Amino acid sequence: MRLNQKRIEEVIHSILGEEGKSLIKELRELFFACKNNCVRLNFDQAMDFEFHCPECGELVSQDQGEEAKQIKKKIAEMEEELSSVERKERRRPTTKDKKSVAHKKKLSLRKNKLKKREKG
Repeated sequence: MRLNQKRIEEVIHSILGEEGKSLIKELRELFFACKNNCVRLNFDQAMDFEFHCPECGELVSQDQGEEAKQIKKKIAEMEEELSSVERKERRRPTTKDKKSVAHKKKLSLRKNKLKKREKG
């Protein structure tokens, strides 16, 4: 049984692409946090409380904390993995390229044989 390398790479690309999309969507969601670290709210929750902390009453502000940094880091890692797969894909000779190389070798051998016959 032979593994279909191209198909494997397509599946990897598909999986990483979907996971990346969900991470980017998550990153785009707005979160709000109380300056006293009472709560962290998504946009809808913050609107429900009129952008005030439900525990202490302070205004909440947009939170781009550690979680956002981790998501950005993971997205960057995934983009590098995708780039690596794509670079490997571009370097691999296609069947057509392989046939072309084989054809050129045959032509070269024929030319060499003809030259030897002409000399000999």
